[in-house]
Parts: sequence; C-alpha cells; structure tokens
Amino acid sequence: MTANARRRMIIAMHILFALMVVAAAPPVAQVADAEAIAWLELPQANASAEALAQSRFADLFEAVFPKRMLRALKGATKSQVLAAAFKSASPGEAEATVWIEAGKAEPAITAALVDWLGAMGAKQASRSAGGLTLTPVQLRGRVITVFSGQGRSGWSTQVQRAERALTRSPAPLDDDPAYVQLLRRTTKADARGRINVPRLWGMVARSQQASKWIPMIERLGLEHLAAVEVQSRLLDKTSVALEVQLTLPRPWRHLLASLGPPIAHTEPAVPKGARYARASVRPGYLWSWLERMASDKAPMETALVRAQLDGIEKRLGSKLVEDALGEDPQVWTVYQKAGAVVVEMGVKDATLMGEFVKAYAAILPNLFPQTQVKDTTIGKTQVIGVSGGGVGPISVAVLGDVLLVSSSAMELEAHLGRRQPVKEGPLGSERLIAYGNNPDTKIQVPPLWHAVDVGVVGWRVSAESDRLIVDATVRK
Repeated sequence: MTANARRRMIIAMHILFALMVVAAAPPVAQVADAEAIAWLELPQANASAEALAQSRFADLFEAVFPKRMLRALKGATKSQVLAAAFKSASPGEAEATVWIEAGKAEPAITAALVDWLGAMGAKQASRSAGGLTLTPVQLRGRVITVFSGQGRSGWSTQVQRAERALTRSPAPLDDDPAYVQLLRRTTKADARGRINVPRLWGMVARSQQASKWIPMIERLGLEHLAAVEVQSRLLDKTSVALEVQLTLPRPWRHLLASLGPPIAHTEPAVPKGARYARASVRPGYLWSWLERMASDKAPMETALVRAQLDGIEKRLGSKLVEDALGEDPQVWTVYQKAGAVVVEMGVKDATLMGEFVKAYAAILPNLFPQTQVKDTTIGKTQVIGVSGGGVGPISVAVLGDVLLVSSSAMELEAHLGRRQPVKEGPLGSERLIAYGNNPDTKIQVPPLWHAVDVGVVGWRVSAESDRLIVDATVRK
C-alpha cells in the first residue's frame, strides 16, 4: 500500500469515527430524565425565532433572549431547545438544565450563552471532559455550567447533569407516557411544556416556606392537582395562541367549588377600552371560601365582621349566604377603566343584599370613627357611598336583580346611565365558565425584568370532566 493510500485510509477512518461519535449522541429527550418536575420544549427554536423576529412580538422575544443568541438560533438549520427542572439535594430547591440541539450553530450559541452570563457579571474558566467543553460560571453565588460539544449546547445548575449532556438517561423523558401524549396533542406548537404537580408539591413540602404554601394550596382546593400542560403557537404576525390545561379530579373543592355552570359568551356593556371579565359563580360558596381565607389571615378582624353580620342577620330575620347571596349559580361581571373598578354581581335577592349593605354601612363609623357614609340617588337608584377611615371609597347600588359595587362614584353613575339589567341566556348553554378581555397588557420580562407591551389579551375558561382549560389569544 502506498503512502498516499495509507493517508487516505487514515483520514477516512477519522471521518468514520467522527460520524460514529456524532451519531452516538442521543436526542435531548433521551438525555433528560423522566423524573423532571417540569419541562418546556421548543421543537424548532430556529424557525420559531425567525417567525417571531418577523412578527409584532419581536420586542418581547428580544427582551427574553439576547440578540446574539437570536442571531445564532436563526442561523441554525434546525434547533430544538429543552429545559427541565429537577428536585435538588437541598430541601425545597430545584435544579435547572437547558439543552440546545444546535448542530453547526453550536459554537455561536455557546459563545452567546457565555457572553450573556458574562454580561451579568459571571466569571468563567473552561475545561474539557467526555467530548464536552464545560465552562463553570460563578454567578451571584451560584455555579452554572455551560456545556458544548457534538452540536449540542446548554447550561445546568448541576455540574453532573452538564457532564451527562451527551449520555442517554436510564429513564429518559421520551419514555414518559405524559411526554409522548403531549407531543401527539401539540404537533403544531412552537412551545409546549408540562408540570408534574405532585412532584412540585413534594418539593414545596420540603421547603422552609412549607408552612405558608401548603395551607394556601389546600385552601385553593389544588392539593389534588395532577398536572399543568401548556402549549403556544404563533398564528400569524399579529397573534399568538396560548392554552393551559389543568388536570384536577372532581369533585372540586373550596375556590373551584364556587364556579358555576357554563354561560353564554356575550359582550358586556362596558366602556370602550375597558378590561373586563365575566364568570359563572355560586355567590354563597364564594363568600364562605373568602370568609375562611380571611379567618386564616386575620382571625380577629374576621371574627369582628362575623359578629356584626350575625347581629344584622338577627335584626333582618334573614341569612346573608342562604337568603341574600344564594348558592345557585349567577353571572358576575367586573371591568376596569382608568383605575376605576365596577363589579356587577348577580345574587339570589339583590334587594335584600342592599339591606345588608345599608345595615353594615351604618355601623362602620362606630368601628372606624373617620369613616363617612353618604346616601345619594342617581335617577331612581339609591347609592350608598363609604369613604375615609381606611375604608373605601366604595359605592354600592341595587339595579334590578344585581348588586353594583364600584371604587368610583363617578364611574358607577356612568354605568347606571349606560345600561339596564340584561337577562342572560340559560346557564349551561355553552362551554365557557369565564372569559374576559384585556386591551392593554404589560408584563415584566426576566432576566432584567423590563416592562414589555404584550398587546390585547382575550381569554376563556372552560371545564371538561377533570380538566380546567384556559385559552388565550394575544394580538398586537
């Protein structure tokens, strides 16, 4: 064999070995463990990044990801991102890992990651291990390890997971039936994820804040919540769809027990540009839940209010919950305009509810000496106003079969002049138990927590068997 032939054979063997090494790197869903508390996947981050960059949501995306990372993602021919959180050895804490299937864009994405962390004050020093380059980064007292190699980048708060970024897990995520089912249900999603809630509650139970959070979870009726699944999809250059599904076995308790049956999806008579929400509720259940919550947070104050209500009930010969509020389902509407809030509450007996309000307002100056109570009439409607002494301002009125409550007497007057009571369609006629619209939404975006304008958010809540489903559409 000639020298040139031997050289060609050696080069071919090197190429074959390199291809075998690359082929041996398992997909990220086989590297991540199925024991994850939560995970979030961007199936084609490069395509999603390109589409978002061309949409009206570019400013939101750029607030989350550094521009260099966006350029690197858009430069990749294909890029999958998988982020997962796992239980830490430290009680009540979680570890996070992000894998990025970067392909040829791996060097650019890794450099963008390191620069991003460096811009936040991180100190770096690299080493090599198992075909990976590992860059431990000291950031705000915590070590974050950036890893890269064989077309894969990412970072982890646990160095052992960073070192295993190319190693198949003994119990991989893609063997988890819940992961497989969600992938099948969300084939067109730009992002999808799942929270294993029992694992999350288990972590919370081991935290120093367990005595605070566990009772709160139980009071909300969420202790048996099994999972939260999310998906989002860019519909076009101006709108994004988001879905959240909560798996919660029935019968529902506490707060969720106060939800009523489905209602008709009708536009409420609210001022132009106001944010609003409408819901089917059982007023008596909701009041009882609020009273229990208040008694846990402020037992003395709640006991005082309860004692006053007991006296009023005796004087009126009626019960607040059973006779005035009622436990049958009603429709409630709340809207906000220029800081003023108006709540339109359907109740069993609005006139009796008004008597309770009058009676309680009359004793407020005895409890809070600086409180002022004023009765006025707008048209033919009597309005009770309470202000001062740390109470209010609150204005209350009865209109037909609803009780009106507002933080602004002026807005309540405008509301009374704008509409008359409207009879709803039959309860149970549609799927929605709540819906709303927010025409001007802003959110705080990590890591720098900039305020970013999201746009108009319309949302709907429906219930199906053991699932509570929230659908939202965001438009800019």
